[in-house]
Amino acid sequence: MPLFTRSTPSSSHSFYLLFACVLFLTTPLKSDTLSLLFENDLFAGTDKHYTNGVRLGWMDDPQQKDVESGYTELMYGAVDTVPFLHLEPKKEHNAGFSIHQMMFTPQNITATEADYEDIPYTGHLAFSFFLFEYDADSYDEYKLQLGIVGPLSGAAAVQKLFHRLTHSTQPKGWDTQLGNHLTAAITYDHGSRLWQKKVGYGLSSDVIGSYGAQLGNFYSGAVVRAVWRIGSNYPNNFNAFYSDVIGDSALLGLQQSSEKFGWSVNLGLALNGVGYFYVTDADSDYNVQRESFLGETLLSFSFYFHDLELSLTKQIKFSLSEPSANTLSYGAASLLWKF
Repeated sequence: MPLFTRSTPSSSHSFYLLFACVLFLTTPLKSDTLSLLFENDLFAGTDKHYTNGVRLGWMDDPQQKDVESGYTELMYGAVDTVPFLHLEPKKEHNAGFSIHQMMFTPQNITATEADYEDIPYTGHLAFSFFLFEYDADSYDEYKLQLGIVGPLSGAAAVQKLFHRLTHSTQPKGWDTQLGNHLTAAITYDHGSRLWQKKVGYGLSSDVIGSYGAQLGNFYSGAVVRAVWRIGSNYPNNFNAFYSDVIGDSALLGLQQSSEKFGWSVNLGLALNGVGYFYVTDADSDYNVQRESFLGETLLSFSFYFHDLELSLTKQIKFSLSEPSANTLSYGAASLLWKF
């Protein structure tokens, strides 16, 4: 069980050092897609529990039969050696990696002492290495995630900086955050296009269904999702949740650029089953009731032009046993850029 550890200046600096290393490594690569995702509950007018998430992702060029594509070829070979997994050479394959920081805080962020009736301050910094296998109708994702919980995640420094920039209330309890602890997880995610049709007036529509599962010592659980989309001149991609736990499939969003402006409105619903969650389950001193089953709704607006995609999303998670209580709302903005 992790002990509470005080945040030190060196732990704050470590986050910036790791982030700078990732930027340095990705800059010279010939990349297909870069993505930046920013999630925050201030978009929903709150400041508690899952309060902020930032993810920087990179996707390699598609692996082709007659072209060496380095990282994707390496990841393809690694995944294909796993027992019971059989990749299909005829399908397309893309590999990538991402760095993802999440932070969780209790509802009262002005208190300097730990509130054992609420969740503890928790920061999580994770590096993900993933491979997609896909065609026009479906995709499969295989992912390995390695990370760290605690002061070394850099979450305290990032939240304090963001609150200074936005003139928000400064969080005062990060000294009580959960201590440093290494994390690891494996993830499988599958999505498919269930329905697609041109509906007239220059509009198209489709429905994407997906399901995924993650097994790890930070989060273990499963999710089933459905997203309905309507719009004009949007890419024939897999419109997925911008989830804080599972979902890099947004990186498959820009395989073909368009000279015309496009847009879409997206409505989604998800059911989540949670088997383990480090924030609520790791320290028994905290008296926190964790929901085992959660519902989730999504509303997002996406805009497409040339090699860019901008999405603005509002997500609400709620208890299936008490839908009127314990809701968690946050907004997200994501930018994808195809090189």
